[in-house]
Amino acid sequence: LLMAIAYFCNFLGWVLKRKFKLNPFTVKMLVIHRYFSIENAKRDLGYRPLVETEEAWPLTIDWFRKNWLPGHLERMKSGTSGVVDMKKRN
Repeated sequence: LLMAIAYFCNFLGWVLKRKFKLNPFTVKMLVIHRYFSIENAKRDLGYRPLVETEEAWPLTIDWFRKNWLPGHLERMKSGTSGVVDMKKRN
């Protein structure tokens, strides 16, 4: 369903001469399977994280709420998030 909406956004963007952030590529990147592990770095390099994941996630979320979210909300209110006007870019 999301891929169909992404293709529709591509078409709509072509008609309106705008580029939407929702497109087939972004949908593919959202649903791709990713798995990350630091086990090899621990074993081969003796790496030890400064902060364990369980402690780091709440810190990361707090940072985003304080530093990123206010600017994002302002961009959403002003209408400058999500769509690029191709006429203004050229």
